[in-house]
Amino acid sequence: MSKGYWVACVNVKNQVEFKKYVDLAGPAINLHGGKFLVRGGKVLNIEGKKYERIVVSVFDSPEKAKECYKSKEYQHAYSFLNDEVAERIIHIAEGMD
Repeated sequence: MSKGYWVACVNVKNQVEFKKYVDLAGPAINLHGGKFLVRGGKVLNIEGKKYERIVVSVFDSPEKAKECYKSKEYQHAYSFLNDEVAERIIHIAEGMD
């Protein structure tokens, strides 16, 4: 079974409010079997839209990553985000076997 990779690209607009999300999202991802591979280190933008923060988490499968995203724990964390707090995109990608 292929691993599932959750890739988030983020530009934070309000650090105080964003921290509320981060404090809940990390434990929610861990609870659902996710493991952080990249979380907020320096980003070198080579092409396309620039994002200041990249987060990559790995799950046992793309389905497990999607289940985490839809979970009540993650959705509670997500409730602290809006366009005033952060601009972001999230993708779930299937890894290679």
